[in-house]
Amino acid sequence: MKGIFRCPECGTESPLYKNPFPTVDCLISRDTDDGREGLVLIWRQNEPVGWAIPGGFIDYGESVEDAVQREMLEETNLQLDDLQLFMVCSDPGQGGGISARWSPPGQRDRL
Repeated sequence: MKGIFRCPECGTESPLYKNPFPTVDCLISRDTDDGREGLVLIWRQNEPVGWAIPGGFIDYGESVEDAVQREMLEETNLQLDDLQLFMVCSDPGQGGGISARWSPPGQRDRL
C-alpha cells in the first residue's frame, strides 16, 4: 500500500510506503491442574485488549529466533529453547502484520 508524503517545509511530494511490522508468537500447550490440555495465553492491556497468544514485535537487528525467545521470557517468564517454526501467517485486514508462529518441540501435534 502506498500513499503520498508531502514535506511540510518545501512541499515536495514523495511516495509513502506502508510496510508490515514482522512479529513472532508462540503456541505453548500445557496440561492444567485437573488434567485437561490448555494453551498459554496472556492478557493484553493495550489495543486490542483481551486474551492473546504471547508474542510481540521483532526488534531491528534481532533474529526471528532470538525475538521469539525474548518475547516468551518477557511475557510468560518461560525460557523456551529449540523452538520450531509452526507457520507464517498474515491478516491484511487487521493492520497488515506478518507473524512467524513457533511451538516447542513435540507440541505441534497437540495444537
